[in-house]
Amino acid sequence: DGDFDDAAGLAERLAGSASVRECVGRQWYRFASGHMESPRDKASFDEVLGAFAAANDIKALFRAFVTTDVFFMRSVAEGDSREEQ
Repeated sequence: DGDFDDAAGLAERLAGSASVRECVGRQWYRFASGHMESPRDKASFDEVLGAFAAANDIKALFRAFVTTDVFFMRSVAEGDSREEQ
């Protein structure tokens, strides 16, 4: 909420928004994991969002994701050519 004068003002407002951070974190999590979050992902998902919120830094989001069980235990998609190797 609130006024802004230019793109930098809009960026500042978006960066300061908890709901935008949560949305960015959720969408990144879905993209990086290759699936919608589920109850079994709760601990990893909460860890990723918590790290992102605490640091308010996109790099922290990426670092947090690559340390989760979800990242290390991704299953190979059916029909993926790497599955046959």
